[in-house]
Amino acid sequence: MPRSDCREALAIREVTSLAAVFSDVRHSAVAECGEARVMGKLLGPSQLVAEHRADRGKVYARITRLGALPHRPSPTDDWDTALSLSLEGVLDEVICTETFPQLAFELQLLVSTPRRLDVVCEALDVMRAVVETVNVMLSEASVPMESLLGACGAVLTGDGQALLDPTCQEIANARTYCLVLGTQDRVLFTRCGGSRLDGAGLEHVTRLATAGVRAAIRSSKSKLLRLLETT
Repeated sequence: MPRSDCREALAIREVTSLAAVFSDVRHSAVAECGEARVMGKLLGPSQLVAEHRADRGKVYARITRLGALPHRPSPTDDWDTALSLSLEGVLDEVICTETFPQLAFELQLLVSTPRRLDVVCEALDVMRAVVETVNVMLSEASVPMESLLGACGAVLTGDGQALLDPTCQEIANARTYCLVLGTQDRVLFTRCGGSRLDGAGLEHVTRLATAGVRAAIRSSKSKLLRLLETT
């Protein structure tokens, strides 16, 4: 069955991005993937509190939703908190924080998506746009990283077809899905689910999504070279 965006089953989508989009900070970016748009600012460096490791720095991440109301819980709150914490953990793994000991940076990421009750179907769009925004800002700021980050996902449809980098609707209709965040050689975060889970199917989509992460990183790397040449 053809996909709604006319891609091949194992093709990933292009994520668009721009650097230096805000005038009030030195490093900023915006990225779009599917139905998600993420605007980011990189703040810092600032002095870390005394109890942090003396030989390391820290990068914090805070994800908020455009139009979110204070003290008004929404279906996206738990997911955004989990993704923020996971992203911080991932950044601890890939950023060479020993190069800026006792200093902190903060990534402020503002997410805009259509309002949904089920946030899982839009989760991959958000992850891919967040990761691209982070890659652009950290690269522009020359923050040393062992590897760029990448995000991708895969699904099995009801009739057993495997699709790479699924759209919101493809995730909503999937019998099994897996979303992966990682580097060129490491898986650092996964989220899996679906209406019909089995070991073989889950292993297949996880392996496919992991390969998609590497493809997304290759794409991001080539775009960053062009993007940073023009800023």
